[in-house]
Amino acid sequence: MWEKINKVSVQVVIAMICIVTLNAIGFLLFFKGLPEQNKEIATYYIGQLQGAIVAGIFGWLYRQNSKTKN
Repeated sequence: MWEKINKVSVQVVIAMICIVTLNAIGFLLFFKGLPEQNKEIATYYIGQLQGAIVAGIFGWLYRQNSKTKN
């Protein structure tokens, strides 16, 4: 079983875990209200964190994909 796992499949699994976690955070924030005085700053920083993680995942996967084609 472990022989079939390579570097690309590990990256895909990590990327999927990150995306599922980000969606879970968004889902929880939909039902769990934020305090009114912190709502703007919390949504700003959560959005920045989500954007940075997604951009990092795309860059990581794209860089590894372009290295394997060369």
